Amino acid sequence: MEQRKHVYYFDYLRVFAALSVVWMHTAAEGLRSGVTRGWHLMNLVTSLAFTAVPFFLMISGYLLLSDARTLRTDLLLKHRIPRLLLPLVCWTLVSALWSCLRWSMSVGDFLRLFVGGLYAPILVPYWFIFALLAIYLVSPILRGGLSALDRSGVRLVLAVIGLISALVTKKLSVLFRKL
Repeated sequence: MEQRKHVYYFDYLRVFAALSVVWMHTAAEGLRSGVTRGWHLMNLVTSLAFTAVPFFLMISGYLLLSDARTLRTDLLLKHRIPRLLLPLVCWTLVSALWSCLRWSMSVGDFLRLFVGGLYAPILVPYWFIFALLAIYLVSPILRGGLSALDRSGVRLVLAVIGLISALVTKKLSVLFRKL
């Protein structure tokens, strides 16, 4: 099986994206506290930082769909999924414990919160792990389907993705105008 070449600029995009995520989480309070001297600059940098999550998702999608090993479900189940489940379980455990200590909850509440956190994130930032799990689980199907297409089939898929993106963007702009 041919090894894919390393895409070096992805490393720079990942560093930028990681720093952007840290920035967004630390700048949020400053943006909520009202307009000050540095608020406009902070708002501009935060707007640029919002590209972080799409970068992470696009890089993950590219790397998964361009790798022939993605078709191997044994690799998916033995290596890729456990690499996501371990952080999910650990961070859910920490979050449930922290919540229970903070709010003086019972052991039963802790168990319900922990088990529930394995199905839906306890804290908002954990949504990313669930999104990656979904991407990983459908990746063999997508890779198999895309690799079976000829050039015109790939163009058709890209056109459909573009059309759906345009329609969603239009619907969102209408929704935001109503707000």
